[in-house]
Amino acid sequence: LSKQETVLIEEKRSPAHAQSYGLGTEDLERTPGSLDDPIRLIQSLPGTVATREYGPNAGSVILRGAAPTESRLYIDGVEVPYLYHFDQYASILPTKLVDNVLIYPSNFGTSYGDAIGGIVALESKEADGDEATVYAQANLIMAGVQATTPVSFKGQDAGVLSLSGRRSFADVYESSNEQYSLWPAFSDYVLRYDVRNAEGHHFRWTALGSMDKYGRYIYDADDLDPYERSVNPNLNMKRRFDGGVFRWDWRSDAYRARTLVALMRDDWRASLASITSQGEVDSQQRLDRYSWVRHESIVIRDDVEWSVGFDQRLGQVSQKVQASIPNPVIRNDAPLLAQGESVDRTLWEWRQGAWVEPRINKGDWRVVTGLRVQALPLSQQAVLDPRIQVHRQFDWGRWHIGVGRYHQSPPFEQPELTMFASSEQASTGVEWQVSERMIFGADVWAKQVRDKWYTDPNGVVLVVGEEAVGGEMYFSS
Repeated sequence: LSKQETVLIEEKRSPAHAQSYGLGTEDLERTPGSLDDPIRLIQSLPGTVATREYGPNAGSVILRGAAPTESRLYIDGVEVPYLYHFDQYASILPTKLVDNVLIYPSNFGTSYGDAIGGIVALESKEADGDEATVYAQANLIMAGVQATTPVSFKGQDAGVLSLSGRRSFADVYESSNEQYSLWPAFSDYVLRYDVRNAEGHHFRWTALGSMDKYGRYIYDADDLDPYERSVNPNLNMKRRFDGGVFRWDWRSDAYRARTLVALMRDDWRASLASITSQGEVDSQQRLDRYSWVRHESIVIRDDVEWSVGFDQRLGQVSQKVQASIPNPVIRNDAPLLAQGESVDRTLWEWRQGAWVEPRINKGDWRVVTGLRVQALPLSQQAVLDPRIQVHRQFDWGRWHIGVGRYHQSPPFEQPELTMFASSEQASTGVEWQVSERMIFGADVWAKQVRDKWYTDPNGVVLVVGEEAVGGEMYFSS
C-alpha cells in the first residue's frame, strides 16, 4: 500500500464509476510545484505512477500498473493521442483553460470503453464572456498568451471567442549540445467559440493542436569515448497533431445530452542516420487521421437516471518506413523505425461502442448497473461488458464497490493480432470525513488480464496474461 498526499474533488452525487479521483480549478492553480502544468499533478493522485522525467517512459500516464497504451485519454470527451509534450516538459493544455481533471484508474462505468487500464478525462473551463481579457505567462521553459472576448452581432450577444497559444524557447538560446543535435522545442494552441441560448443549448467549436520536435544522438554521450561520440547516430523526431471539434450540450430539468463530432490528424515523423552505411538515412512517417463521434443522453425519472449513448472512431493510418536494421534503443521515439523493417502500407480502423446504464438512487444507496457493447465492424467482432457499482453514503463518509468486465481492441497496425484483450476487475474502498476539509480514503483492487499484447525490446509481439492486486491510502484537504 502507498500513502500519498493529494487533493481530491467531490461530486454532489456519487459518480457512475466505482473509483475516481480528481483535481478542480483551485487545486490546479494553487498547488505548489505544478509549474503551471495541470497534468503534472495527475501523478500525485492515488493509483498513478510518477514516471521519471527524461526517462524512456517520461510523460506516460500509468494507472494501477497498466501500460500507457491500455488507458484512454480524453479532452472534453474527445479521444486524443497524448496529453504531455515530450519528456514531460508540460501538458498540452495550460492551467487557465482546465476546469477539472478526472482519473478512473480501474472499474469505470460503461460510458467509457475499449480500455483494460484506466481513463484520464480533462474538462476545459467555460469561457468568461463578461469582458475582454488578456493573460500572458512565461517561465524558464515556455511563454504563452491567452485571450477571451465577448462577441456581439447587431447589438446582440453572439457568444464568446477565446484563444490560447504557447511555445518553448530553450532552442532559441541553445541549439545543440553533446546529446542533442536539435534542442527540444514544442508548441500548442487552442481556439474556441462558444454560443449559448435561452433554451438550454450550448454550442462549441474548438480547434486545438500540439507540436514536438527534437534531434538527439541515440546513445548516452556520457558513456561514449570521443570516437564513439563522433559516430553516434543522430535521430530527428517531429510529432504534431491537430483537430477540430464540434460540441452540442442541451439540458432541461429531466434531460441532459451531449453530442461530439471531431476530426483529428496525428503526424509522427522520424529519421535516423544509418549505422551500416555512410550517408544513408532511415526514416519513418506515420500519419493517423480519424473521426470521433460520441453521444450521451441522460434521462432522469424519479429515482432513476438512464444513461444511453454510443461512440465511434473511424480512421486511416499511413505508414512509410525505410529501415536497414532493427534498433531497439529508439523504440520509444520511433517504434516503427525501431523494428528495422521497411513498410509502405495504409490501414483502416473502425471501432464502435454503445451502452445503457441505469443509475438507481434510493436514500443513501446508489446502484449503477450497465452493459456495454464493443465492436470491430471490419473484422465482424463484438464483445459484451457487464458492469455494476454500488455506493453507500454514511454520516461519517462513503463506501463503494464495483466489479466488471473490460475489453480492448487489438492494435490495427499489427494485423496478426485479431482478438480483443480482456480484463475482469473488482475494487472496493471507503472514505472517512475526518473534518470539514479533510478526507481519509483507502482503496483495494484486483484484476485479471487475458490476451494482452506486448512488444519486447527486440520488436517481437507477444500475447500474455497477468494478474494484479493492489491498494492505495490517501488524504485530501
